[in-house]
Amino acid sequence: METASKFRAKRIQNARVQAFRHPLLSFNGGVVFDDPNDKENIFLRHTRYWKPVDRTDYTLDFSNFVAGSYIYGGPIYNHFGHFMSEMIHRITLARILNPGQKIVFVAPPTTLSKIPDPPKYIEAILNFIGVNRSDYIVVNVDSTIEELFVIESGSDLGGGPKPYYADFLRDNYRIKDLDGFKYKYGGKKLFVSRSRLNHGGGFLGEAYVEEWLGSAGFEAFFPENISFDEQVAAYSLSNEVVFSEGSACHGTELLGTSAMGKCSLLGRRRSHSDVFCRVLKPRSECFVYKHCGIEIGTIVHRIGSGAPLNEFAVSLYDPIYLSEIINSIGVDPRHKFDTSKYTDYVRRDFQKYVDHHKSKPSPLYYSDNEEYITQKMGDCIDSIS
Repeated sequence: METASKFRAKRIQNARVQAFRHPLLSFNGGVVFDDPNDKENIFLRHTRYWKPVDRTDYTLDFSNFVAGSYIYGGPIYNHFGHFMSEMIHRITLARILNPGQKIVFVAPPTTLSKIPDPPKYIEAILNFIGVNRSDYIVVNVDSTIEELFVIESGSDLGGGPKPYYADFLRDNYRIKDLDGFKYKYGGKKLFVSRSRLNHGGGFLGEAYVEEWLGSAGFEAFFPENISFDEQVAAYSLSNEVVFSEGSACHGTELLGTSAMGKCSLLGRRRSHSDVFCRVLKPRSECFVYKHCGIEIGTIVHRIGSGAPLNEFAVSLYDPIYLSEIINSIGVDPRHKFDTSKYTDYVRRDFQKYVDHHKSKPSPLYYSDNEEYITQKMGDCIDSIS
């Protein structure tokens, strides 16, 4: 509790709370402060890179009244990486300072009215920190809360954990049955792979990298198929974890200082490397990062504006940079990286990527861009061959 009390907080009577509205990029919603730019309130707002990014509208109708005293939990948003990095780190602190007090989350007006309960993975994350379904309510209309406890987030997207926060997690949140997973993960070397995800947002041909690292004793790990508790246990118990850049890195967000041993990150996008490094580094005894990606682009675009949705972009591994980081961390695959075999995997994955988006019920796929991206992929393959 002593560490939690170092974070700024306030209790607000008749607090106005705005339902979350898309897009997530500009973050519309949350607590509506009388003076959002007041020095005391800035730290309590929704932040990225430790700076406020939220937008609220005090002119809305807040006549819906919610009686009782609650902890402000922030938004519930159906995205694993964003929920972990942006929406969990107030609750961890607030529940220590206010044990047993219920939480209020905000949601989009049209989302949770159709889905009464959050996705199962969000329930699992909340259960990990001792929050059950009966411990919170979800507000999807602009409302006034009789009493609201608001604490700054211990970590955020881009900024990573604030001073003391990783130590706080180490001291207060641990997996209850860690010993039960020792037989499965104790001493293992894991490669956290995205090869089974066909929607993009990763490296093409990653199954070949699984085979290549497998020859050096690494086991491919697919977190999307594993319970949240087991993910946390796997990262904690393994001797070494290699991540390819992506949302799976956020599965470590509830680990404390140096909870992992050796950890490496294979970077895909230079513009996002700092986000993932700031998540993994404080939670690792030894951390190594190297940019390994050759960015190709995306075939997925926003309906209407045609703006590219870069969260679905794909990349290639640069064999030279990939081999450099693997050698630098003392990993010795039995054979050199086979570029020819790797590019066969790349072509296969690219076709799966195109087929996946063509088959979506409400396609965001742009046929006009497929030819360009296919040509660019061919040029990138030529550059590494």
